[in-house]
Amino acid sequence: MQYEVLLPANYNPSIEYSTTLYLHQLDMGTDVPGLLAEVDPWFNTVAFRSANPTIIVMPLLDQTADPSGQTINFGGVSTADSTGEMNAIAALKRVMAQYSTDPTRTYVTGNSMGGIGTEDMLIKYNAYTGTEGKIFTAGLALAGADYGQGYPQPDASVVTALKNVPFWAIHGGQDTTVPLAFDQNLYAAEQAIGGDMKYTRNNSLGHDVWGTYYTQTGASSPLGWLYSQSTGGAVTGPTPAPVPTVTSSANDTVVTGTMGSIVDASGNTWTISSGGQVAVNGVADTTTAGVVELAYVNGTIWQENASKLWWGETQPNASWAPAAGTATSPLPAAPTPPPTPPVTGTRDPSQTPFASTSIFNLPLGLGAQWQSNAQLQSASVYVNTTLSGFNENVFIGTASDQVVTITNTAAAGGTPGTFQVHIPAGAVPAAGGDATFSVDDTTAHTWYSFGGFSWTGSNTATVSQGSGESDFGSGIAVAGSSWDEGVGTLRESDLQAGTIDHMLRMELPTDMLKSFYSTAYQLAPYAWPQTQEDGNGPSVYTGTIPYGVTIGIAANAVEPTAVKANAGANMLWHALQDHGAMVRDSGGSGNTVIFQADQTVNGNDPLILGMNQFGAQIMAQAQILTNQGPNSINGGGTPIVPLDAAPSDASGTPTPTPTPSANDTVVTGTTGTIVDASGNSWTISSGGQVAVNGVADATTAGVVELAYVNGTIWQENASKLWWGETQPNASWAPAVGTATSPLPAAPTPTASPNDTMVLAGATTAIADASGNRWTIAASGQVAVNGAIDATTANVTQLVYANKEVWQQNASNLWWVKSSPAASWVSGADPLPAPVVIAPGTASATVTQSQVSIAATTGSHMLFLSGSGDIVSLSGGTDTVTDPGGGNTYILPVAGKGTVAFAGNILSIGDTLDLKTALAATKWTGSATTLSKFLTVTDSAAGATLSVSTTSGGSGVAIASIHGATTANLTSVLAHSIT
Repeated sequence: MQYEVLLPANYNPSIEYSTTLYLHQLDMGTDVPGLLAEVDPWFNTVAFRSANPTIIVMPLLDQTADPSGQTINFGGVSTADSTGEMNAIAALKRVMAQYSTDPTRTYVTGNSMGGIGTEDMLIKYNAYTGTEGKIFTAGLALAGADYGQGYPQPDASVVTALKNVPFWAIHGGQDTTVPLAFDQNLYAAEQAIGGDMKYTRNNSLGHDVWGTYYTQTGASSPLGWLYSQSTGGAVTGPTPAPVPTVTSSANDTVVTGTMGSIVDASGNTWTISSGGQVAVNGVADTTTAGVVELAYVNGTIWQENASKLWWGETQPNASWAPAAGTATSPLPAAPTPPPTPPVTGTRDPSQTPFASTSIFNLPLGLGAQWQSNAQLQSASVYVNTTLSGFNENVFIGTASDQVVTITNTAAAGGTPGTFQVHIPAGAVPAAGGDATFSVDDTTAHTWYSFGGFSWTGSNTATVSQGSGESDFGSGIAVAGSSWDEGVGTLRESDLQAGTIDHMLRMELPTDMLKSFYSTAYQLAPYAWPQTQEDGNGPSVYTGTIPYGVTIGIAANAVEPTAVKANAGANMLWHALQDHGAMVRDSGGSGNTVIFQADQTVNGNDPLILGMNQFGAQIMAQAQILTNQGPNSINGGGTPIVPLDAAPSDASGTPTPTPTPSANDTVVTGTTGTIVDASGNSWTISSGGQVAVNGVADATTAGVVELAYVNGTIWQENASKLWWGETQPNASWAPAVGTATSPLPAAPTPTASPNDTMVLAGATTAIADASGNRWTIAASGQVAVNGAIDATTANVTQLVYANKEVWQQNASNLWWVKSSPAASWVSGADPLPAPVVIAPGTASATVTQSQVSIAATTGSHMLFLSGSGDIVSLSGGTDTVTDPGGGNTYILPVAGKGTVAFAGNILSIGDTLDLKTALAATKWTGSATTLSKFLTVTDSAAGATLSVSTTSGGSGVAIASIHGATTANLTSVLAHSIT
């Protein structure tokens, strides 16, 4: 299920916010723009967000298969739990685990079908007597009922269960859609037993009461009353702040399948529908089909179909371009894969730190003894990735990386001191408040773990806690392993391998953890090897699971069928059954356990989504390992799964073969680097010298460019002379330099043909003799290589004539320039004079390319042997024979003339300009309604295009295309300007 989340203004993870589940009315889940237009005036206003800083969760229910809502709903229609109801609860739990929430202030509200669901969920999930989970503090139902609880007279058990539950039902006295009976009878029954229910009946209103009551403000309003309710005492809220800005997806984000989504800079959500179409905010784009992949590259959304063709657009309802697609992927080329790990059986400490016999890498044993725990077995799962900001950032340091001096203040525990660590450029701590940072310095074979990491200079940093120990040691040499932030982290390498062969790092909410914290740090005996609790945590945890314990799944447990069928869920199941997980920290809220992932793991990866989706079924069989200890590591006995064959944990593990820079790599300035085949890093120093591995080469000076060509490093100075050498400290040659660049010559640009024309709205471009690309932007301005020329406006067409670029505006005035830097000069129409086919002329042959042809009233046979012509078919009955391609045909208004094409012009790249034909109709420009005005009838002879002036009216033929026997509206639009 898709869902929308509205965060409070300036969301602050250190503040616990209330959470509101809003359930929409019937058949609105696939009309996201319409739904947002309705609910934004209620919840997304300065007034509401100032008074009520709450996290709003809005599930989107797809009722395409059941518009009546009888089987697809939010509950309350039958005695059985609906899928929509369960998915909405799952979405709420996931958001509460992902963000900082106050479980004592969780609310549910909805209108119409959402009001029905509100009442059903409040009965089943209220925080006092909920039979299926204690979640909601209070509820507000507008025009609701519960048909599955004894309607019209509520079951006695419901009346009793809701006695002390804060619940307000609002109904219109003239409502004929959802009768008042259930609310009236429930309220009367609650009154009889002294219940807490409020009921409002407004006899002046019908079914729609939400337009009146959701907009009311003040403490006595329905929403004001709702947010005053709490199961934990007085309500205290954070100071409201301005609305946060949209956070778009990262550049080069890729989505495959129907689960992931891309958020653009305007906040629109792009997905792939189950029908293989692009969907924007839940609304399918009917011009797309067979979509297998979406990509977000430099602000453009790209779609790829099963034939590996790509189209891109920058905003919803723009035109996908290029018209015929491109086989060139917009994504950057995949990097050269990392080298194969050294000899079979060796361990890569940068991926799995510490010895294979360390507690963190040793499998669970058959001697494991287990203890059940109700909280653990009723928990759900959330994998922390960069989506939450509280992931674990893990890096690899090598000899070529700078040495950073790190000062440990020990403010969060441990011993103050300093560290000297090789850290790669660009490394940053995790975005969450803990600012975690782990690095394996391969030069010293030391695994460093830091918390509260903060850069103070280019090669200095401070931390609030830190440790370093051998990356081939036991992993428990420092502070009982308490400070190993990156240990047990779910790595991207695990997902690539399809298996997790190490213990996982686990966090539990404070109300699941049991504390042994006192004046002396002390844990339960089976919390070994940890000796301390989280120094930043509270002095008392209130749950039932001891801090620091190992949890897992017994060897004889049977994996559920649904879990086994999902690749991600199956991975997590076997990780817990083979290696288990250690409770290393506290975090989150509710009853959700958290597994930590590194910064390279994509939160929308189907494997991660599977772990989250089936986490509850997995945790239902998780237990606490009670005999964890130095004499029974991970339960002792024969390991459930064997160790890697002949593992080597020696510090002399072979260094991986370096990956050199690509051939013809060029570096200018002081920030770029070239890596040669031996792993040396070549840069330009701030003093203009070549530097190898950070050491300046004193024989060089005035260097402005480096190039890596066929294994040789070349330097160029300010006088445009070049020298090359193949390894550090060799001699630069030739001795006096050469003016000939070693780089391959740039290819000569191919200019567009003379008289090439581009109309406004088209996605094609004109290429000049220098390779510049000239287009007409959506704003009606000329754009050169994508940069807008602000001196232009209302441009209707571009023409390339005699090596000059011409623009025409809406007033039919022309200007010309010969290069991007030149000034526009006014001039006359550069195109050849139009050819007019006069009435009574039976036929004509046009051989001049790029000419406008006006076919006037009458019957004509027009032969085109050129290409790129524009033919205005304003009336009469015209027959066109077109042996070439690239021509544009302006089709007539319905009833003003028809045109018959002797061949399939769609197959040779001609364009049908439909703007004139559609302008005479009542079509509003919506892509979803175009098929009501423009139709394509397919027959054995070809395709016939018809236009109707009104939606769904009788169509009048305007053109027939012989031979286009498989044409449909989508294929016609692919060759159209609309």
